[in-house]
Amino acid sequence: MKTIKTILTLIFVLGTLVKMHAQPLLMNQTVIDSLTEILKTQNQDTNRVHALYLLSRVYTMSNNIQAIKLSEEGIALAKQINYPVGELKCLEASIFCYALTGAFEKSLKTNYDATQLCKKYAPADEVYLMNMMCLLYQKLGDDKEAFNWSIKAYHHPLFEKADPELGGWAVVLEVGQQYEKLNQLDSAVYYAEKCLAFSKINFPAGLGYPLAILSRVSAKRGNLDEAIKLNKQSIEIHKSSHFDYAIFENETELAQIYYQQNKLDSAQKYAASSLAGATPMKNFPVIRSSAYLLSKIYENKNPSQSLQFLKTSVAAND
Repeated sequence: MKTIKTILTLIFVLGTLVKMHAQPLLMNQTVIDSLTEILKTQNQDTNRVHALYLLSRVYTMSNNIQAIKLSEEGIALAKQINYPVGELKCLEASIFCYALTGAFEKSLKTNYDATQLCKKYAPADEVYLMNMMCLLYQKLGDDKEAFNWSIKAYHHPLFEKADPELGGWAVVLEVGQQYEKLNQLDSAVYYAEKCLAFSKINFPAGLGYPLAILSRVSAKRGNLDEAIKLNKQSIEIHKSSHFDYAIFENETELAQIYYQQNKLDSAQKYAASSLAGATPMKNFPVIRSSAYLLSKIYENKNPSQSLQFLKTSVAAND
C-alpha cells in the first residue's frame, strides 16, 4: 500500500513540476507528508530533487529559511546527478526566497545562473526570471528599474506561453504594483483588477495580492476606510492560504494607515505584530518600516523604547 502511495505521489510531483513555477505553492498535508517521506530515503535521484523543489515552494511564505535550505539542497543534488531541468527549478525557487529576505547579491547571481539554463531547457521561464528581477529591484527601493523589468516580462515574446498561474499572473500583479509605486493609480487599478479577475477563476489563493494593491491605491487617494477594508480582506485570504510572509507586509501597511488616522493603538498593534512576524523570517524591508513606525509611536510616551525601535529599523538597512 505504501509503495502504491509513493508511486502516485511521484506521478503528482512529476506533473506538478512540469506545470508550476517557483512562487508559493499550496498543497494538502497528505502530499506534503509523502514528499517528506521521499526525503527520508537515501535515494539521490531526480525524485528527490522534485521533492526538495516542491517542499521549498510550500514553505516559501511561512518558513523562508527552511525553503532556502531545501532549494539549495536541490540545486546541489541536481548538479551532482547532472539534472539541469531540476537545477533550474530549484534555482528559481531560491531566487524568490533570496529576494524576499533581502539577500540581493545571491538573488542576482542565482538569477544569472538560472537564465543561462532556461535559454537551453525552458525558454519561457525567462518571463518568470524577469519578473524576479522586478521583485528584486522593488525590494531594493528602485521603483523605476523594477517597473522596467515588469514591463519587459509583460511584453516578452513568450509571455503567453509562460505558466498562466505563477508566470503570467505574477507578471500582471507586478505591473500593477509598479504602477502603484510610481503613483500612476489608474493604471495600477486596471492591472490589479485584471489580476483579481484571473485570481477568482484560476488562483483563489492569490486574491489577497491584488486586493493589497487596491488598498494602497485607496490610501493614496485618501479613502482610508476603504483602504483598511481592502487590506483586512487581503489579510484574511493570506491567512487561509498560510501566506504568513504576505500577512506581515499587509500588517505594516495597515499600521501606517491607522497612524495617518491618528488611531495610535491600532497602529501600534499591527506594527508590533508585523515586526514580530517579520523578524524570524528576516524580512528586512518589513522590519525596517514597522520598527520605524513604532519608533514614531513611542517617541513621546517612551523615548528609550522609541530609540530601540529606531536602532532596529536602522540595523535592517545593513
